[in-house]
Amino acid sequence: MIIDQKIIKQKLNADLALIISEILECYQNNVTSIILYGSYGRGEGGFFINDEKKISAYNDYDLVVISDEFVSSDKLKSLEENLVAITDVQWIDICQKNKENLQNLSLTIFNYDLKFGSKVIYGDSEILNYIPDFDSQEIPLNEAETLYFTRLWPFLGSMTENAFVIGLKNDESRFFRNQMCKAFLAVVDVVLLQSKLYHTSYLERVDRFKKVTSTQDVCMIADWAIQEKLRPSNQTMSGEEVKELYGSVLSVYLKEMYQVLSKFYNTEIKSASDLRKGLLYSKYEWLLFLKTTIKTKSLIYIKRRNLKIAQGLVAEAFFNQEFENEAKYYLKKLDKTLNLDNMKLHDLRILVAKLRMKI
Repeated sequence: MIIDQKIIKQKLNADLALIISEILECYQNNVTSIILYGSYGRGEGGFFINDEKKISAYNDYDLVVISDEFVSSDKLKSLEENLVAITDVQWIDICQKNKENLQNLSLTIFNYDLKFGSKVIYGDSEILNYIPDFDSQEIPLNEAETLYFTRLWPFLGSMTENAFVIGLKNDESRFFRNQMCKAFLAVVDVVLLQSKLYHTSYLERVDRFKKVTSTQDVCMIADWAIQEKLRPSNQTMSGEEVKELYGSVLSVYLKEMYQVLSKFYNTEIKSASDLRKGLLYSKYEWLLFLKTTIKTKSLIYIKRRNLKIAQGLVAEAFFNQEFENEAKYYLKKLDKTLNLDNMKLHDLRILVAKLRMKI
């Protein structure tokens, strides 16, 4: 369904007016600027018509509050929860920085997008000039590693138990489709990082991706993903349609991610089994380990590393059932008390998705 751009703008402005008012009250007006980043900061946030026939924002509102005095984490969490309650947005994420923080930002995808793909919605309109003038061609490949592990979640926790059998509809369908879209757009990002063609706009990224990708089927998925990102759909999907979309996106995801991880780790990554080897060779992983010299923290690091490997194996088990047993091996190393003997693949997906939130 086509949604009038004027209505979208009115909805966004109304939400932002509420958000600004609540933030100023929380900070007692001690706010230099408020920055809207992410999809809505770029003017590419998703909107849909809800069950009440009203327009709703689908993605989360991401905000940075620039202030000389930070509020406590508890107060910030309370602010986020209050904003979710008074808007119909499901997620609102607020972080806080001062001018010095901005000046010391290093080059990451997040910080590049904050500099060039966000919008000041309150206060000093020149505040983004404090961020260094980053060059997208210099974004390091460790960002690809971060994307790989972050965007594995859609393949783990985006479906109900019997989705491959009975299908999906309504909000469950919209959520699943949006998560597949996010996973595929991560593929777009890593391809562009390698080609030194990264751009802050989703639309421009997909356009550039299609120019460096010759496969027609992949280009068709790219077109689908950007449309789904902007206008999330809740169309009813049969079990076979869910499985086909899941498999199509996962196949491209693994192929492109293993290619960039091979380059990043400087060792061949052909499957999730090779990730252990890659992580052992990663200088970034060693830096993480060296930062965890205290025994308790070191154990947490090892658990997180085993979980990274396990989630990749669980995802790839969709194509090769042998990876299930290997995934169980790493999950047992993670927690010896886990009873995994009778767990099916979907149970493993849900387990790993939950463990990601805990460890």
